[in-house]
Amino acid sequence: SGLTSVGEPEAPSDPVLNVHMGEGQIRILSGTAIMAKVFDAMGRHQADWPLQAGGWSTFLTEDWAQGTYVVKTAAGASQVFVIHP
Repeated sequence: SGLTSVGEPEAPSDPVLNVHMGEGQIRILSGTAIMAKVFDAMGRHQADWPLQAGGWSTFLTEDWAQGTYVVKTAAGASQVFVIHP
């Protein structure tokens, strides 16, 4: 017999980041409270985002240029996201 869970996904343990793109924002689910750094495709530092432990953290990207970005944590997690025009 198996168990089925319904609702919000459990927060993953680093080094996994669960990233959800929305209109003008990005939501990140992290397993630990940690600082994430965001870089553009050229490797330029764009932002520092504090991630909550076991919950969603939301950051506004509505004023960001279109392109590819990567979120990285000191624990080794990384996730690419793309902002479309």
